This record gives sequence, structure tokens and C-alpha cells, in this order.
Amino acid sequence: MSDEFLSQEEIDALASGVLPESEEILPDVEESIKSLIETIKEQIVSVFSITLSLEVSSDIISINFYNKDKIGELSKDQLVSIATTYTGAIKGRIIYLMTKEDVAMISDLMMMGEGTTEWSDDFIESIGEAFNQIDGNLVTPLGNFAGGQIEISSAEVNLISLDDADSFSDFYLVMLKLTIGDKIDSQFAILIDPDIILKLQEKQQQATQESTADKVTVKTPDLEKFDQEEKQVSSGATELPKNIEMILDISLPVTIELGRTSMRIRDILELGHGSIVELDKLAGEPVDVIVNDKVIAKGEVVVIDENFGVRITSLVGMDERIKSLR
Repeated sequence: MSDEFLSQEEIDALASGVLPESEEILPDVEESIKSLIETIKEQIVSVFSITLSLEVSSDIISINFYNKDKIGELSKDQLVSIATTYTGAIKGRIIYLMTKEDVAMISDLMMMGEGTTEWSDDFIESIGEAFNQIDGNLVTPLGNFAGGQIEISSAEVNLISLDDADSFSDFYLVMLKLTIGDKIDSQFAILIDPDIILKLQEKQQQATQESTADKVTVKTPDLEKFDQEEKQVSSGATELPKNIEMILDISLPVTIELGRTSMRIRDILELGHGSIVELDKLAGEPVDVIVNDKVIAKGEVVVIDENFGVRITSLVGMDERIKSLR
């Protein structure tokens, strides 16, 4: 195997659900799992922080093949299984395993309690709602990873025993630490369907191969030089007109447009809490960055700490940007 890619034999084995006999996960597979888990962690921390109004943190403890003993370290009693099924560009399941005590405390805190209530079957619905929100936030970043649209099922929450967990014996197992204020300091587990990791691996290899194929040698033609009003500075960017300095400190409204739609008045009047308005853009499609009602760039939505942001992916040319300010 190379340092960067799985061999075809390893890909075939992974696709068939036959994991290597070695206890060590291949380095590039582990890197794909880490990237996925980091994305999941961001959403868990974000949703729980906002929902519980407490400081939340999570860190990866270990990445292994399925290991019943490690799951048993969470609890010898029943565990709460929260399973989500992905379809579309990604196909497979991601399953979260948490202790009943942690789920009870989180659910009680969600309902404005003190986090001291004992287990109740009502907590199955509340923890399911929390993970529905987490999974919903994962649709766009996972779609970007997989290079296409994905769909998710509602979180399926069940109480399972350690023996029941053996049904996930072909899954990857990631153990994580979870800290919520001074209420929770424990561990939980994430089980990942190998088909999901295989898809991420294939997409990574495809992107690398396409990048290599796109590399061409470009020769700049030797053309006669002419005097131009816009001189080129050493960096290669167009030099700003001298009088532009007069307006550099003027504030302009900046708008990020996720998409647009048209609705009848009767439909608008029927909108309420929980209503969904479908926009004219696909999930993962670049959003417009608009200044003074003019599109100057396109970008992708990112989360920075607990705030949304936009990473610029393409810009309108300097000339056009200056003209758009007029």
C-alpha cells in the first residue's frame, strides 16, 4: 500500500465488509475517520452548547475496529443507541452509544431541569430530537465530503444491551470524551458503517487524481507592451485608481444570500414555527456574497466556533468590483 491510497485489494475487502485481521487501522483510513469525527464533534458541541446553555467539549480518545470490551467500559447495563441512516451520495449508518445516566441528565437539562432526574422513557424522544438537529446540520458538510446530495432518516433511539451491540461488529468504533459544564464528564461511542468511510476514501482519491490530471504547463505569450490606464503592480493585481482612496473608509452593507424563492400570500400567512421554506439552491451549492446589491464573490458556509461564516471560493474581478460600487 502507498502512503496516500488504499490498494485495490484493500478497497475490495473494505467494500465487502471484510475488515483486516490486524488490530491497527490503515493510516489513511484513520485519517478519513478523524476528519469525519471532527465534523460530527463540531455539531455535537454546537447543538448541546446552545440547547443546554453550558460549556461543552469533546475529544477523540481512540479509533478502533469494533471492540465489545471498549463498549463495555461505558456501562455494563443497557446503553442508549441513537442510529441515523444516510442515503444518496453516502449510504450507511452512524450510531451513537451513550449511557442512560448521561442521556437522562442531558434530556433533563434540555427541559430546563437541574440534570438530576432519574431515567425515564420520555428521554428517548428528547435525545432523539437533539440528534435530529445534529444530523440535520451534518447534511451539508457530509455532502461536500461525498461530492453529492445526501438524505438522512430521523434518529432511531433504542435501549440495547452489550450483546445487542454485537450486531455492529463490522463497524469502526470511535471512543470520545464528553464534558458538559460541571454536570457530565464521561465517555460516549460512535459506530461508523465502513461503507461511509469507503465512500470518503474513493472521493478523496478521485479528487487527487483529477487535481493531478488538471495540471498543465501554461506559457505566457511574448506580446508587445502598450501603455494602459490600469498598471499592473508586482503582485499581479490591478493597481487601484488613485482617487479610490477617497472612498475606502465608506461602510457598505454586506449580504450573504443562501437562496431565493417565490411564495403566494396565502402560503406566507400559513408559515409557522417549524415550517420549512425550500430555496432555489441545492445543499452545498456556493452562496452569493453581495455588497451594495452587487454580487462580488461566491463562497461556502462554514461554522466558526458558534457562529456562521462564509469561506470565499471565487471572486469577481477587481475591475468589476470597482464598477459595482458606483
